[in-house]
Amino acid sequence: MRAGFVKDLVRKSLSGLGYYRFYRRLKRSRSRKLLILMYHDLEGGSAADSTASLLRSKPDKAQFEAHLKAVRTCGEITTVEEAVDCIKKTGKLQDDSIAITFDDGYRAVYDIAYPLLRKYDIPATVYLTTGWIDGEFIPWWEDIADMIAGLDLTKHSIHDICEVTGLQAERPDQTARNDTERKMLLHETLADHFRELSDRDVGQRMTELASMLKFERPDNQPRPLNWDQIREMSENGIRFGSHTRTHPNLRDYDASELERELLESKSEIEHKIEKPVTGFAYPYGRDIEFYATVRPILSSNGFSYACTAAAGNNDCKSDLYFLLRETLPPTTSGTILDREINLDFSRQ
Repeated sequence: MRAGFVKDLVRKSLSGLGYYRFYRRLKRSRSRKLLILMYHDLEGGSAADSTASLLRSKPDKAQFEAHLKAVRTCGEITTVEEAVDCIKKTGKLQDDSIAITFDDGYRAVYDIAYPLLRKYDIPATVYLTTGWIDGEFIPWWEDIADMIAGLDLTKHSIHDICEVTGLQAERPDQTARNDTERKMLLHETLADHFRELSDRDVGQRMTELASMLKFERPDNQPRPLNWDQIREMSENGIRFGSHTRTHPNLRDYDASELERELLESKSEIEHKIEKPVTGFAYPYGRDIEFYATVRPILSSNGFSYACTAAAGNNDCKSDLYFLLRETLPPTTSGTILDREINLDFSRQ
């Protein structure tokens, strides 16, 4: 019997017996936690089995609804804004709390998430990349997903892709069993590679790759929210924060460029929804050391907190400009979700 199967069986049994909840209750008296869940796009269901959908790896409607059902039983539902206000005013959290967030501003937040959030009376915060909403740019990661999904491996080898994109790592397909797995490994490696490059380098290599593959952007590529949808959600309990104007790699920008990216986005959102914007989510969210240089710009311009994409939970002693977030597995299993949420709360 495989060790992984046995381990999973033990975890399910412990969860069913309430072990993880009991363990968390023992720790709760020490420090109450804020668990921030991070989402981006959601799967509409029309092409759930397509290669492009597999590469994008996003939860579908049924899975997201299962997540909402699970969080209602595992902690006090809040928004990041409310939790931050509580910490600032009282120096503590009143209970273990869960907040839901979305980055970028995908249309699926309105089409799929918003009706479910209203159904279960759960608030959320959406961090908007305003340049995408205004049609100023297309996220490169969406083009990458469609390029790799449509890649004809009889015409272009993975070596060709690595050469054009400057990917120096060992070929990412050595353990793949079929073309779909090869594409999934290539996509993951290439996306990670691009997140480390400057915006100029990404643009140049994307242009060369598109030319080599004769890529034409499909009509069904994920779309952003529009301002009418944003205003409607804002009037019904959804908070909005900034995710910059053009989703840049921040470390390649000087102070004035950083301030422009942050403040133009903040100002436009405030103008459109007629409410203050106090939250920020770092693009890509991984360059924690560099974000120390962004912090003073945020704190001096009306932002009261900022979220990273680094995994973990938060408490009253956390730096509010380096909040950690978690993701839940794409499953409808209440047992698994209950276990994962309680384990996320329990992490040091």
